[in-house]
Amino acid sequence: VNFGNRLELQGYDLDKRVVRQGEQVTLTLHWMALREMERNYTISAQFIDDEQHKAAQLDGWPQGGAAPTSTWSLHQVVQDERVLLVAPDAAPGVYDVRLAVYTLDGAEFKLLSVIPEDGRMLADYVILTRVRVVE
Repeated sequence: VNFGNRLELQGYDLDKRVVRQGEQVTLTLHWMALREMERNYTISAQFIDDEQHKAAQLDGWPQGGAAPTSTWSLHQVVQDERVLLVAPDAAPGVYDVRLAVYTLDGAEFKLLSVIPEDGRMLADYVILTRVRVVE
């Protein structure tokens, strides 16, 4: 998945697809730099249901801040492990695992567009898979 012709999500691993309220889920993202970047981009991983309720969210620089995107070299591959905590009061149900990349310019979020191979800009996030939250 190409984010703004800056970084590419080459794949991901999710340690579980059924999770209990209050449990942790580990999402490992496999990135590649499509160019050298001057800015540090924040990665946002969320579990969101069809009614836009969030069960979990973790925003931050790759590797918990240890690998900011401004330090990546062209074509460098970076693994970014994210541990998301499902809210103890999350409603049971099915949630999309949504991924977005952004910068914060003052108080304004600037999301990178997802660019498919044909070049059309589709959205500013991608849905990786779905998870089920149970009691």
